[in-house]
This record gives sequence, structure tokens and C-alpha cells, in this order.
Amino acid sequence: MTRWFAGALVAALVIGAGAAEAADAIGHVKTIQGAVTVQRDAALPASVGLPIMAEDVIETGPDGSVGITFTDGSTMALGPDSRLVVSEYSFDSAAFTGDFAAELSAGTLVVDAGDIARTAPDAMRITTPDAVLGVRGTVFAVKVEPRS
Repeated sequence: MTRWFAGALVAALVIGAGAAEAADAIGHVKTIQGAVTVQRDAALPASVGLPIMAEDVIETGPDGSVGITFTDGSTMALGPDSRLVVSEYSFDSAAFTGDFAAELSAGTLVVDAGDIARTAPDAMRITTPDAVLGVRGTVFAVKVEPRS
């Protein structure tokens, strides 16, 4: 009986942690190809359905690409050898308001902006080493070239 209770307690804690993570998710991995990792507390190999959290660092390898869908309906696709930090994200689905900031330090990024950018012109920002892009509810692509 004690072993059963201990096993049930461990299972409940694991399931509870996963449910809490899913509740805090700002998006999820929709598609993946090649090597992709998500840095959170540790490097996680990305998989379809993996929750994305604020402050996650998403990195793709030389053969990697990943598609991410966010809770406001925004989609992002990272190409090979890319590094993106989702530095800030909040979204109120009832009021269609929020804030979205990300930093692309390497590689390529294609964005189809969702409700955050459509309802507040300055609410979505993508920063690169050379520029800050203010998104106005549109589709765009950006590439960060390696410095020589």
C-alpha cells in the first residue's frame, strides 16, 4: 500500500508539473526538421507539441528548422543556424492585447504576426544585432548574417 501511494504521488507530481508547464505556455512547436533545441533550465531537444515559454532560447543546427505557433495566432519559422530568444510575451485573449518581444541573434526568421501586432502597433518587436523591427500586423522575413 505504501509503495502504491508513493508511486501515485510521484505520478501526480509529474503530471501536475506538465500541466503547469502547459498552462504557462505561450506557444508550441508546430513543425520541426533536423537539429533544434529549446534552452529553458536545460537544453531540450525540440519535438512537435513542445510548449514554448517566455524567455526560452530556440536554436537550430545547420540542418534545422522549426515552426512555432503562439497563443495570439502569430507564427514564426526559424531556418538553419538560427538563434531566437523570446524575451517577453503576454496575451489577453479576451481583450486581444499583449506584448511580444524577441531577439534574433543569428539566422533567418519569417513571422506572420497575430492578434498582438494587429491590435496595438508597437506591441510586437523583433530585435537583431543591428536593428529593432516594430511589427504592424504583417508577414515579414529577416536574416542576420554572421559578422566577419
